[in-house]
Amino acid sequence: MARARTLFPLRYKIALALVIALTASLAAYVKLGTSLVIADKTSYLYDFTLSEVGAAAERLDSHFGRALTLGQVVAGVADTLPPEELAKVLAQQSISLGAPALHLLRPASREKFNAWRSMGENPGVADAVLAHTGWTPADFERSALLVGAPLDGRIPVGGRGVDSRGKAVGFVVLVRLEEALLGKDGPSLLLVDGAGKLILASVRDEFAPRVAEATVRAATLKGSAFPSGAQDWELGGERHLVSYRRLAGGALTAVGILPESMAFTAARALMQRSMALGLGILLAAVAAALVFARRMTDQLNRMAHATEKVQEGDFTVRVEGGSKDEVGSLAASFNAMAEKIENLMLATAEKARMEKELETAQEVQNRFLPPRSLDNGRIRISGKSEAATECGGDWWQYHEIGDYLVVVVGDVNGHGVSSALLTASAYGAYSLLMRGFSEVPEERPSAVAIAEHLNSAVYAASHGKIGMTLLASVLDLRTGELTWVNASHRPLYLCRGSAVKPLMGGECGALGLQQTLGASEQSARLNASDSMLWFTDGLVECPDPSGRTLSTARLGRMLQKLTAESSGSAEAICNGLMGAYLSFLGSAHATRPDDTSIVVGVVPSTVAYEEASSPPSFNSSAA
Repeated sequence: MARARTLFPLRYKIALALVIALTASLAAYVKLGTSLVIADKTSYLYDFTLSEVGAAAERLDSHFGRALTLGQVVAGVADTLPPEELAKVLAQQSISLGAPALHLLRPASREKFNAWRSMGENPGVADAVLAHTGWTPADFERSALLVGAPLDGRIPVGGRGVDSRGKAVGFVVLVRLEEALLGKDGPSLLLVDGAGKLILASVRDEFAPRVAEATVRAATLKGSAFPSGAQDWELGGERHLVSYRRLAGGALTAVGILPESMAFTAARALMQRSMALGLGILLAAVAAALVFARRMTDQLNRMAHATEKVQEGDFTVRVEGGSKDEVGSLAASFNAMAEKIENLMLATAEKARMEKELETAQEVQNRFLPPRSLDNGRIRISGKSEAATECGGDWWQYHEIGDYLVVVVGDVNGHGVSSALLTASAYGAYSLLMRGFSEVPEERPSAVAIAEHLNSAVYAASHGKIGMTLLASVLDLRTGELTWVNASHRPLYLCRGSAVKPLMGGECGALGLQQTLGASEQSARLNASDSMLWFTDGLVECPDPSGRTLSTARLGRMLQKLTAESSGSAEAICNGLMGAYLSFLGSAHATRPDDTSIVVGVVPSTVAYEEASSPPSFNSSAA
């Protein structure tokens, strides 16, 4: 046989498999690693931005607090100290506020202030500040802290106090707060009031064009249910990481903004380096895989050639040992296989021959069973057998002789070929005996004669080493008289109405153990609608998967129920009983330890038996 040409050698398949596996692993590593880095980076950046915003908010709150304190202190002493003393107080309280200017105001009405005193600059600036901010005495009453938009680079901070006589005084402190909002090395920082006005900004140069758009978005944060938090914004077509915190009693919002492109620069660089490293590893793996695959496939190629020789029938071919690995072990196994394959072929042929003989034996044994059910108008008979193996030890038969019906059920101890051979001997003896009885059909066949005759046949075949139980019964079809001999077999069950009873009596030893049996008959009288059950012990001895067996009490209830539902059909009772039995066994059916046979007889409800000369009693013969 010509060797088939390989279009894609195994070595390349191995190399390709390794490359695919490595590629998939590297891709998964890059994807997972990058996602983890980005997730970690995102979490870090949010925390960083929120921390920067929080620090700036705390600095601003501190400055606003100092400005309020300064205004309240000066307002309380302004009408009792000369200007030079007030200047000293202002200098002592404003070291950290960058030389602020302070203007004291007295309310003339709810809509207008009058300038009272100014420190640090011209008093006319107070009117300019009020015109710029639009503040009125009513605004000072509603809020303890007012912060306005920048005026000439300074932030107006307004508040209220009282003079030495307890009268209300308003004040405006002009401070420089650029140093309180630093974002040069971190995110761009904005300070926005609730009206959407930008108070302060410390932004990167590249973010300056987006300050106006960011200010509008920042004004919406005042409606947030949380005083601080983080969000994703899209500004100018680019995504940004945003953190915010409200301050000054909720009147202002500090916002930190960091472009996502800047945040993930390191992650993208890591991805590029990882991909370059992965590509280098992949190329090295391809080269190593090709070298490794060639060394391994050379020996596999020799084994393929040897396999072709074996396929052609040459069992002398051997593969020379090579590497001390799995491939070398495979070569050694091939050599051992080649030595044993011929013996295996011979054993297979022998097994096939034995299986064929078992099939033939099973086919022959099936002929020991009746080919069909019986319904002669006075009795209906149906039976089923389930062998535990190919050949069983159960058998049953019925035979009509004139006005008599013979029904026998036998069970050889065990199952298998030996049991099947013994049933063949019993069946042969039974067939010859029935032929003899048929020559004088007017005489009633004897159940004792049947048992004794079969005992002689079984004893002759087994020499007393294997026994067979037997229930031989003869029914007079005219009178309904049933006689039987029970050779250590399960008793015949009789169902009459709602009563199910085993017919006892007529017992003797099993067939084949002694040369003589010493059997005696027992009899009972059948009525119309009676049903009978002959069965072998497999029916009540084979366990289900949990180890339970079918109890005789349950068997009786099943027979009574099926009799009531069958409308007098022996076949329906037989099928129903066997189906219930197999359902009870479940999965244990395949491993049954014994053969099972059941035979059901039903007397039609229309039958009227003749009176016997001395009719036997059902009750007296049943235990």
